[in-house]
Amino acid sequence: MDHRGNEFEPYNSHSANYTTLLTDAGTVLLHPAADTTARTFTIDSNANVAFPINTILVFVNAHGAGVLTIAITSDTMYLSSAGTTGSRTLAADGVAVAIKTAATTWEITGSGSGLT
Repeated sequence: MDHRGNEFEPYNSHSANYTTLLTDAGTVLLHPAADTTARTFTIDSNANVAFPINTILVFVNAHGAGVLTIAITSDTMYLSSAGTTGSRTLAADGVAVAIKTAATTWEITGSGSGLT
């Protein structure tokens, strides 16, 4: 569910590098199992895509999929458990959730050891 209690949209599957769009808010961005190539999904800058504060993006790297890097352009993304910034790597079978907490700030957290 999104921050308003609405159900998430269906999976938005990508078998190529991908940069987020405003329409991705509240969706599940999937790197499918059939794509064993490492990919990068990038959260675009607030200057290009002004997601509202409290926007949630869910990333799923399916079983057997190649490593997924979750990157950010000029904004800042903090790993919530460590407070470190920068791109994150999501292993196969991993799930990560990014929440926009300020105009140019995101917090990201993930399942188990799948997010580094």
